[in-house]
Amino acid sequence: MELDPITCIKKPCLHPQEILHGNECPYKSNELGTEISFPKNNFDKTAKNIKSIKTFEIDIQKLKKNKEKYIFEWDPKNALK
Repeated sequence: MELDPITCIKKPCLHPQEILHGNECPYKSNELGTEISFPKNNFDKTAKNIKSIKTFEIDIQKLKKNKEKYIFEWDPKNALK
């Protein structure tokens, strides 16, 4: 859950999300993705300075189980394998 939505207006924010594909039943064809939100006022400057440096395997079941919790209640890093 978004802890501080106002912060994302001022600087880039990462948002984990579940991505569903096609018209199949829910959770048959899905994956975990990450959305990066850039503020419009400094998008060009920010986008030039971003590159991927690591890939992680994520336990999506742990994320689903704790999806309604704030970061101070459960740290999403616990879902990394």
